[in-house]
Amino acid sequence: MQRLRILVTGSTGFLAPVVGAAARASGLDVGTSARAGGDVPRNLDGEDAVDALLAQVRPDVVVHLAAMARLQDCEADAALAQRTNATVPGRFAERIGARCLFVSTDLVFDGRRAPYGPTAPVEPLSEYGRSKAHGEVMVRANGGRVVRLPLLFG
Repeated sequence: MQRLRILVTGSTGFLAPVVGAAARASGLDVGTSARAGGDVPRNLDGEDAVDALLAQVRPDVVVHLAAMARLQDCEADAALAQRTNATVPGRFAERIGARCLFVSTDLVFDGRRAPYGPTAPVEPLSEYGRSKAHGEVMVRANGGRVVRLPLLFG
């Protein structure tokens, strides 16, 4: 029996090593990708980069954790933040639909009316939050799934 193949992007970040280890422990075949490192070093920003990565790894499921997450960097280069945090996840979802899980952030909210439910309107205060909120829209529009996490550290 063939094992389910999962691709975890952003494999050098805070969350991806934990996700990859848990998937492996569950018996899944895990491929990883990061800008530098991972099984497949890949900058996902290029026009055909998502297609090339999917063709190379051939995953059944993608857990998209790669992101431009430093708030200062997002403010300094909003266009790059949008490409990284919205366009790229949207491309994954375009290609594989519901088999794409996009990890977003609670920073899509302004923090004034917590706790937030899944359908609460987003009101990001930062470029990072705006780019992730746009990514959520693009992923959902293509059948992908979104999970929002609070601040990660460690």
